[in-house]
Amino acid sequence: MVAVLSLLLSIVFLVLAVIHFNWFSGGTFGFEASLPTKENGERVLNPKKWIVLLLALRY
Repeated sequence: MVAVLSLLLSIVFLVLAVIHFNWFSGGTFGFEASLPTKENGERVLNPKKWIVLLLALRY
């Protein structure tokens, strides 16, 4: 059971890392949907590329 959970979590973190590397390299998959916005559509967060890379490396 522990081995299955470990494998599942590893896969989840790998997918998250790949998504962050995609954003770092200029990809837009899921980028707009993941950032909070105000009612007028203005983004609340504007992450810098180095922060996205840091998150990708963290996973």
